[in-house]
Amino acid sequence: MGDDAGSCRVLRISDVVELTRLSRSTIYCLVRSGDFPKQIKIGGCACWLKSDVSSWIDTKFNIKMQGRSE
Repeated sequence: MGDDAGSCRVLRISDVVELTRLSRSTIYCLVRSGDFPKQIKIGGCACWLKSDVSSWIDTKFNIKMQGRSE
């Protein structure tokens, strides 16, 4: 398995909460408003692609850092 295996990893809501430090309700609110990646259903469970969540975090971090450098 190469690097592609890690990018296809799925996260459950508890993993997303831990990575983002956002509450469950905030995450679902952001999903509804289109400001957070949509979840996918696997076996009736809501999951997110790790790559989608990581990209969202990177984007938010980059925006915050740009604001500090101006």
